[in-house]
Amino acid sequence: MNGFKNIAPSSSLTEVKTYKPEQANQWEGGVKYELLGGKLSGTVSYYDILVKDKVRRTPTENDPTLTIQDGTQRSRGVEMDLITSPFHGFNVILGYGYNDSVYEKAAADVQGRRPAGQARHAGNFWMSYTLPSGRYSGFGLGAGGNAQSKFYLVDSSDVVSKGYAKFDASVFYDHSSYRIALKLNNITNETYYLGDSWTSVQNPRQLLVSLNYKF
Repeated sequence: MNGFKNIAPSSSLTEVKTYKPEQANQWEGGVKYELLGGKLSGTVSYYDILVKDKVRRTPTENDPTLTIQDGTQRSRGVEMDLITSPFHGFNVILGYGYNDSVYEKAAADVQGRRPAGQARHAGNFWMSYTLPSGRYSGFGLGAGGNAQSKFYLVDSSDVVSKGYAKFDASVFYDHSSYRIALKLNNITNETYYLGDSWTSVQNPRQLLVSLNYKF
């Protein structure tokens, strides 16, 4: 897969520059499996992403803000998910991702460093049980969570956002024509951030009620 990102022009003390689009090339391969008569399934994949033509700083004595467009960044990683239903009414979903990302060619202060906002490890799980029969058929409980390792806040700094683990739980009733659910997110009221371009703070503890009608 190939993609591009337009880069806005910039000005330094000595010149104004326009840039060609930043290019990213990705290849990925994996396997999908189904075992135990369909009770266990999942995927395992590996990816390699090379981003080239990144703009990087090349300061000189006359112009400390000078830039050049020859930077590269590479990300390699593994993604896995597993879905299992060991017995009727009980379901488990597990997911894990590993990302090794580095500036291979960049400004001196970030050369060889891990980009900001890029956590090395991330995972999630969710378990639920629905009563399959009887008077209370359709009632169920669910529990799960998400976790992420620490990540840098700025490319050129060792200041990090700590890793986190948050947990959620729900109770629900699933009818043939509607579903009612009560869910408590972030049970321990964990303060945590997601590694993205804004390093955005996420929701504190919250209680959600939902009603879905099936036509």
